[in-house]
Amino acid sequence: MAEKERIGKAAAAMVQPGESVLLDSGTTTLQIARHLPDIEEITVVTNDFGVLSVLAGKTRIHVVVLGGTLRRKNLALYGGQAEAAIEGLFVDRLFLGVDGFHLEKGITTHFEPEATLNRKMARVARQVVAVTDSSKFGRICLHRIIGVDEIDVLITDSGAPDYVAKAGDSLNCKVIIA
Repeated sequence: MAEKERIGKAAAAMVQPGESVLLDSGTTTLQIARHLPDIEEITVVTNDFGVLSVLAGKTRIHVVVLGGTLRRKNLALYGGQAEAAIEGLFVDRLFLGVDGFHLEKGITTHFEPEATLNRKMARVARQVVAVTDSSKFGRICLHRIIGVDEIDVLITDSGAPDYVAKAGDSLNCKVIIA
């Protein structure tokens, strides 16, 4: 959990006044929500109830919640309604949590509706920031979200394998170790 908190702090520090950001579902993005400054110039879009509950206490941040079908396992919304809602938006930055991160197979997840929604999230973001602790490297899940070459920034912890930092250079991806 300490790694996720450090990653969350580093990610939240990237958010500037006037920006709109998309927080994917997950425990790492929940840490980003906890560390966001409570200022009026930030808009956060999310499909995650945990993120929403944290942001509800930050009264100055403008919050947009995607509708959809509730997945009780992680208390997040998915499906056609969420996908339709995201297609009408454009955000400055997506913070994408991942279940699997493999240099060749890409960013993956276990849940197909999440992969579908995450792909659409990546399409409407000017910048895609993957946030993941080092336990996810080398892991391949059933459903591909995007290729590693489609992320702009990777924020991870010091336990990340050496090949991750080296791959960042070749993929034109900034790697931040939190």
